[in-house]
Amino acid sequence: EVLSESEIKKLETVALDRVVIPISGFYIWKRDRENNHPFFVRKIDNSLLFVAGFTRLDKVNDFTYVEMLMMESNTLIQPITTKMPLILKRDHAKAWLKGEIDAESIHQKAKSEFLITDLTVHRVSKDLSDVSKNDESLIQPIPK
Repeated sequence: EVLSESEIKKLETVALDRVVIPISGFYIWKRDRENNHPFFVRKIDNSLLFVAGFTRLDKVNDFTYVEMLMMESNTLIQPITTKMPLILKRDHAKAWLKGEIDAESIHQKAKSEFLITDLTVHRVSKDLSDVSKNDESLIQPIPK
């Protein structure tokens, strides 16, 4: 779910801690009548992406979990889906962890962090939905 800046600010008040989740990339799905395919998004140079998030406490079930923040998709991702993880450049990720930047500001900064030239998207196998498969073939490009 894509949250507004005010919703993120509200979420921050009930969070236990801020986190940054390092990822090599993320999957998105394009779902329409003609296509129903997964895509893998990563940085062109294959370096890590840093995603802002919070730790939260589920009081009912008594466990702590990490919630990844989402944002509106950038121009590269928009044709496939309307939301994507809230990814940050390294210096903003550090500021986020240290509490030097508030939730509203980090959301605004993230909107211009990664340009269309920083990321790449390629179609991957639908096998990623099969929990018995978990290897590097799941991020390999497949022809259209």
